[in-house]
Amino acid sequence: MQMERVASVLGEDWEMYASGSQLAQTAQSFKRLLDPRPLYDMFLADITKKDLSISGYLFKIQKVAGKKELKANFDDSVIGLFKEVRGLIWMGFNVPRTIVNVAEDGKRMYPFVVGVQDALRRWKSCDQSAGDDFSRETIASLCQNAKKRIYDSVERGITIQWTSAEGFVTDFVSIVDDYVTRVNTVTEAHSEVLRLLKELETTDYTAASIELVLQQIQTTVRRYSCLES
Repeated sequence: MQMERVASVLGEDWEMYASGSQLAQTAQSFKRLLDPRPLYDMFLADITKKDLSISGYLFKIQKVAGKKELKANFDDSVIGLFKEVRGLIWMGFNVPRTIVNVAEDGKRMYPFVVGVQDALRRWKSCDQSAGDDFSRETIASLCQNAKKRIYDSVERGITIQWTSAEGFVTDFVSIVDDYVTRVNTVTEAHSEVLRLLKELETTDYTAASIELVLQQIQTTVRRYSCLES
């Protein structure tokens, strides 16, 4: 249509002239750039080479900065595959059914993948946020039962594959949530107790003043005791 408009302005033989020939070549080059077929072919070749699928175990051990870390065993490319496939189908391409199935599985599993990744991130962040060594050891000892439940859950999870992971992921996220809540509560209580113990050094040396601080310490400790099970 655009070339017809050019012809209506420049005349029927406009391509015979030097400037017209150059314009025609530029138009053809631009037209080739707009052709999505080469991109689609590259997409198919890339997906075939990657052999993407929703399979394998939930967890993997990966080295990060020289240290081994527990990670979600999932190729993030599968998450983006659904959007790519949806766009290609909208453009009229006949995407192979095997790729469509993987894309749909990726969309279905996306909330569970994010759940595992976020739980692992919060678990790691929680373990690193306790402050000095004394505080970290104190908080760890008070939360050891909750952390053991995470380890027990991971031990179960290493034998579970993504194809049957929904129920496990829900439980795992809940267990990590409980651990994070306990650590945050204990961290706050621990800091408050240290502050109150420091206050004892400067408070008035009277029974009433000392009793008030001790009551505050007891209240703080009870706050955690109510959480512990």
